[in-house]
Amino acid sequence: SLLQEKMSDENCVSVLVNTLRKPGYCMIRGQPCRITEINQKCKATNKGNDRIHLVGVHMVTGKKYEDTLLATLQIDQIVVKREFYDVLDVDTHEGTVSVLTKSGDTKDDLNLDKSDNPNEKYNAVCQDLVDRFEDGEELKVTVQVAMGQETIVEVTAV
Repeated sequence: SLLQEKMSDENCVSVLVNTLRKPGYCMIRGQPCRITEINQKCKATNKGNDRIHLVGVHMVTGKKYEDTLLATLQIDQIVVKREFYDVLDVDTHEGTVSVLTKSGDTKDDLNLDKSDNPNEKYNAVCQDLVDRFEDGEELKVTVQVAMGQETIVEVTAV
């Protein structure tokens, strides 16, 4: 659909495989990944093209993906932005965080990311945010924005 094409245009840029660098982000086997390894492979034949072995971890699940591609192929490089916000409120009942944007607006749609561990409610970063907020600290969060997803990646004191 046109909407999906527009979304993908803003989320990814097409680049040559041999221009990727770590720790960059790209689509590996259709999955959004942070690149952990890039290795040049020997040519399949004397006249063959350079091949590159990519290894990455899924941006959300952490699952490992790998692929070997021709160096001159086009690949979708994921556009990743970082935003910084002042924390206004942490609602553990709803699992949301309210923050103040640079323009002075309130943003209420950030989520506390769940933990993979069934014994813990939130991942380490979000649990740190909850604990420090409940202790009365004034905090800022760093939010990574990629593929339309916002993830709290760091908590710092103001």
